[in-house]
Amino acid sequence: MKYRVLFAIILVCAFLLRVYGLNWDQNQHLHPDERFLAMVTSAAKLPLSFGDYLNPAVSTLNPYNLNFNFFVYGTMPMTLVKLVAVWGRADTLDGITLIGRFLSAVADVGSLLMVFLIARFFEKKYGWHYSIKILAAFFYGIAVLPIQQAHYYTVDTFATFFSFISLFAAILYYQRPQLRFALISALCVGLAIGSKIASVYILPILGIFHIWGILKRKDRMGPKLTLATLHMAAYILIAYVALRMADPRMFETGNIFDLTLNRQYLQNIAQLKDLVKRDSLFPPTVQWLSKTPLVFPLQNIVFFGLGWPYAALAATGIVVMLRKKEKEIWLIMLWMLAFFLYQGSQVVMTMRYFYILYPFLALFAAIGTFSATDFFVKRKLLQSIILLLIAASVWPFAFVSIYSRPHSRVTASKWIFEHIPAQSRIVYEHWDDILPVSLPAQGNIPAHFAQQYQHTELPVFYPDTPAKRVEIEQKLSEADYYILSSNRGYGSIMSVPSRYPYMSQVYQELFAGKRGYRLIADITSYPTINLGLWSVSFNDQWSEEAFTVYDHPRVLIYQKVYENSP
Repeated sequence: MKYRVLFAIILVCAFLLRVYGLNWDQNQHLHPDERFLAMVTSAAKLPLSFGDYLNPAVSTLNPYNLNFNFFVYGTMPMTLVKLVAVWGRADTLDGITLIGRFLSAVADVGSLLMVFLIARFFEKKYGWHYSIKILAAFFYGIAVLPIQQAHYYTVDTFATFFSFISLFAAILYYQRPQLRFALISALCVGLAIGSKIASVYILPILGIFHIWGILKRKDRMGPKLTLATLHMAAYILIAYVALRMADPRMFETGNIFDLTLNRQYLQNIAQLKDLVKRDSLFPPTVQWLSKTPLVFPLQNIVFFGLGWPYAALAATGIVVMLRKKEKEIWLIMLWMLAFFLYQGSQVVMTMRYFYILYPFLALFAAIGTFSATDFFVKRKLLQSIILLLIAASVWPFAFVSIYSRPHSRVTASKWIFEHIPAQSRIVYEHWDDILPVSLPAQGNIPAHFAQQYQHTELPVFYPDTPAKRVEIEQKLSEADYYILSSNRGYGSIMSVPSRYPYMSQVYQELFAGKRGYRLIADITSYPTINLGLWSVSFNDQWSEEAFTVYDHPRVLIYQKVYENSP
């Protein structure tokens, strides 16, 4: 009973960590993927009938019918958020964004529940100590990447949640091969794929658990094959129907017997693959051209997604389990390794692509902590256990501090309105947010509008041609201020100077004060541990771009002080 109370406390605390500062950008919509998804959801309408919903040609929930011709996300989360927004009378861009974030947090807490249940399964099967399931829930509750993703209205939390329900049901099927477990697994994997197509990567481990479940039966081979065939047929049917319900847009027609995939959707997937090729200068891809496969994603998991003390405990847990013969855990570890090697070798190695590993890493961190606890108890070093958990919690609680204060771009906007005269000429970089953002009236403070400034865009990601050089020099010459609202431009471009020799030099000279501009404001919102009289901040600008540019970017404001002669 005590562990149930402790688990309930962990569950509530994990939820609070995920909804704390939910309106972290003060309704400014500063996450571009989330902004796009919210715009599509806002434009969508609930279909007049279920038949219309299933028919991609007429569905008012189909992004392609709403003039959004490039859409590679699953539509299941969008449909769910739209239903709640209409029901809650909050069907506005702001309302949809906050509802999406809230449901994202709920989904991620659901993933925590699955971690707990999977750990409890192994406790019953192998006699694990009861504390491991509590520790697994605790570690997933404080995992930084899931906390961050739960603050976004994106599809990843939903996909992970349904994937882990499907996995847990598959594990139960392996233990007791009953049709109900297969059907639950099938239903949820269909919903997962309907949330995010990359959820198909969970299929191999699901398949193996189901095969093991059939093989462990004591029937003769004939009945086994019959049962396997029936269950497989039911699994495929339910998964297919669930997918069609979750994302009808993925198919060409509303005819459930027509398996043809939507041509426009397939074209979108092909377009996306072309944009992320290694020789591409598509702006979001430039950052990856200089990154070392496998090493860079591992670095981000260890130092930012988890924090190195947490990661060390997870690694300890993996080493401990390598010495045991629990084949289910070995299967999980082999799948994790295969997934990491595959995803970590792709051109794009963004942290959220590894999100599905985090529930497993929480489980292994729990095992590692229990093993370390056993080691310390035998040596009467109980205080070391507490220090271990505190060390693992430092980075998560420092990270959550970014949601306790205004977004750095909002803070920068207030600074701009206070210090930069109206009608000043400001240059900003394409593929990044324009500053200042308009600010509503607050009390005695009147509203401020971005339109009071003259904005000019710098095409920094265009190939370095003579024409680009002329354009950049002219615009910098005519401007009064140069505002970098994140490290998106210089962080990517300066990492590949061979591709951008001119633009890299511009940044080097700008930062060295040799461009005729001087830095007048450096506005940050670093993760911070604040204990009143003592505080420490963690500069995480060396992480992957997406980890900082959405919810806590560094903003640099430069003022022209003299004319530069290139």
